[in-house]
Amino acid sequence: KNVRILFLMPPLLPQLDARLAASAHSGEKLRGTKAALTQWAARGNATLVDAGPSERFGCTATEFIDAHHAWPSCYRKIFAQLQALPVLKP
Repeated sequence: KNVRILFLMPPLLPQLDARLAASAHSGEKLRGTKAALTQWAARGNATLVDAGPSERFGCTATEFIDAHHAWPSCYRKIFAQLQALPVLKP
């Protein structure tokens, strides 16, 4: 059987991912976590999608309840773009 595993790092309020990455307090930890998850997904032959920088998918601040809880409209934008990924095609 052809099984594909997709791991989605959830979207964050636009620009929050970049601000956290640039922070002296959290930047190194965030980069380390993302690197570890990327390696883990590669070992498992899984697709990892980092939706943290939600602005890349067209999400806006009005699509968030708070800094890390997006409304369905943001997720629809993300998944609409993911459907175009070759790795997700049957």
